[in-house]
Amino acid sequence: MATGYGIRSTLVTSDLVNQVLINSNTTLETAETGNIGPNGGYQVKISNGGHGCGNSGVFVELLDTIPWANITYEVIITGTASCWVFNHPGGSYGPGGGGNILAYNEALGDRVSRPLNSWEISGVSAVKTYACDNNSDNFMRSQVNPNNPKTFFMQRRRDVNGSLAGPQHGRACVSSGTAIIRNIRIW
Repeated sequence: MATGYGIRSTLVTSDLVNQVLINSNTTLETAETGNIGPNGGYQVKISNGGHGCGNSGVFVELLDTIPWANITYEVIITGTASCWVFNHPGGSYGPGGGGNILAYNEALGDRVSRPLNSWEISGVSAVKTYACDNNSDNFMRSQVNPNNPKTFFMQRRRDVNGSLAGPQHGRACVSSGTAIIRNIRIW
């Protein structure tokens, strides 16, 4: 067990990963996937092709070999998208639906921290899990935010219902870009 983010947690390595699911418009960057993240933790990297409004995404499904109800993970993304999702219950734009993570609720402990080129930008929507629009507050649109990479840490609560869970990201209406999920910690 490790202490991360002020919480006693377990750093996820490949022995805690059940499977990594991607959809047909996604390329898994195998040379940049594995126990190569900070402190030897598991990291996954995907590339989103310039596929217009097709879906692209990844779901890192974690095992239940240790009990856990909370997760924190780091996201590093490049590129643009009008539609995107980060563990949004029932969310599409990638495999795994919402990753079996409960709806985002800051009053219950969910949060985004250490944003760079994402939610710290003035005028960006406060919605942290889902958008599918061309609005002027969508941080993934190039007209709003051409800067890369866009990074942040996301802390969420698991739906403890007997199904496996983990980090999930998807996007659609994409020009190109990559996504890295790493520093996955559970407790």
